[in-house]
Amino acid sequence: MKEITGALEKELRTKQVCSEMEYVSPECANGDQSGHDTILTLNEGVEGKVKTRRHKGREKATQAKASHLDGLNWEVLVVDKPVVNAFCLPSGKIVVFTGLLEHFKSDDELATIIGHEVAHAVARHSAETLTKNIWIAIVQLIIHQFISDLSIDTSNTISKFLLKLPFSRKMEMEADYIGLLLIAAAGFDPRVAPTVYKKLGKLSGNKTSKLEDYLSTHPSGKKRAESLAKAKVMGDAIRIFKEIRAGRGDEGF
Repeated sequence: MKEITGALEKELRTKQVCSEMEYVSPECANGDQSGHDTILTLNEGVEGKVKTRRHKGREKATQAKASHLDGLNWEVLVVDKPVVNAFCLPSGKIVVFTGLLEHFKSDDELATIIGHEVAHAVARHSAETLTKNIWIAIVQLIIHQFISDLSIDTSNTISKFLLKLPFSRKMEMEADYIGLLLIAAAGFDPRVAPTVYKKLGKLSGNKTSKLEDYLSTHPSGKKRAESLAKAKVMGDAIRIFKEIRAGRGDEGF
């Protein structure tokens, strides 16, 4: 934009011409306004419109990405059962079992687990799973048209191991990353997350082989811990956490 207006300004300085287009002022038509003033006026108008449209575009993009969170009534429900688990419904209801509270005592640990579950709702994983399953069913129907000998059970098994389980593990890792940023922005220490996932892995029975990991809906606790510790998102989360603790807000998130 600056290169274009700069070239136009240079050209107007040498020729001092006025445009015949409708938006040129009468003064310019009468020779009272220089080409330099004209190009400045045009430049300011174009730049202003561009900035306004960009601002509106960013607002619309933000609203579109977070519109599914509007009207959610976030609520935590504690269920008195010795189950080490928690989950979050798309409606904003967070369910935590007391069995989880027996093993994770600190606020940072609980925030890590709840943040992960909330991240599923933020990322709309329920809707994404539904959409993926529809596409997988369509692919299965197409395959059956060409391979009539393939049974429904066989095709379901193949799609489960090649598509559904890898997709599920990918969503879990995504929720780990988003949850890390959420808890950091809320003022909880994200550095405890790898330890939390290691402990969860031990409580759920560590997967001792790659095959067990591949057959699971969730990555192993060890893999999740290692991934979070090495991921760039950990550095971002720590920076956000330190800014929150220093009272500088949550810039960058």
